[in-house]
Amino acid sequence: MPTLALTQDSYGNLYVADGSNRVSIHYPAVATTNGASFLCAGECTWGGNSDAQYYLAPGVIASAFAYSGTQFVGTGVGFNNVLPVPTTVGGVQLLLNGLASPLFYVGTSQINFVVPWKAPTSGTAQLQVVQRSTGLILGSGTVYMNTVAPAMFTANSNGVGQIAALNHADGTVNSPSNPVARGAYIELYGTGQGAAVSEEPADGALPSGLVSTPATPQVFIGGSQVPSGDIQFSGLAPCCVGLWQINVQIPESTAPGNQVSLLVNYENTFSFFDSAHTTTIAVK
Repeated sequence: MPTLALTQDSYGNLYVADGSNRVSIHYPAVATTNGASFLCAGECTWGGNSDAQYYLAPGVIASAFAYSGTQFVGTGVGFNNVLPVPTTVGGVQLLLNGLASPLFYVGTSQINFVVPWKAPTSGTAQLQVVQRSTGLILGSGTVYMNTVAPAMFTANSNGVGQIAALNHADGTVNSPSNPVARGAYIELYGTGQGAAVSEEPADGALPSGLVSTPATPQVFIGGSQVPSGDIQFSGLAPCCVGLWQINVQIPESTAPGNQVSLLVNYENTFSFFDSAHTTTIAVK
């Protein structure tokens, strides 16, 4: 059917009148990524690529990006340090299939959130950024979902290079200037272990005690798989909402280096899948 009229409201929402639907509303698009790897989970049209490359999963830390610099009208609150992590910040909510997500950060063009535990584990979910007081939809997008979405946080916060990790022996930050010894343990921090944990905390709440994953992830250091018996713990980090902690022993056979590759495979899903997204640790 032919388009009869086009107009925009003050928020940039597009109204289309045609001979079939009478009036259709097209909300501003929202791109969604894993919050650690920044791999696309839906609606990422930058670089000419509109296809999802990755997924989100229950309990994962994620980021939603506006295509317009001021799309999330009335926000700009910044970082939220409240516990439990609230689902409304600056009058704004982020909904996944109608479920309100805990919000870490709210800006005019970016929102960092935690996927609710009861979110879908397959197919797609509808993401909406909503102004709670008015019900106004500030942005909308489709998100691809999975049971897990493993990814490691990195020191430079772009999902590549040195992993955010602690040398277990003294609790200091692992880095090229402070490498971990072979035979010692390192604590890795990521997100995306999914909802299959021994005890789900409430959305936005810290775990109560040690909450482990039912399965042990595979960890590859320097290209070689670490024996499963050398993975001491895999589960929710006690300190933080949405954070996945893996304690693993560095094999004695690992070649030392400042950029030793480290890859996690959990439930047949890898934390990275090409050389452009390699994550590393420092080993002495």
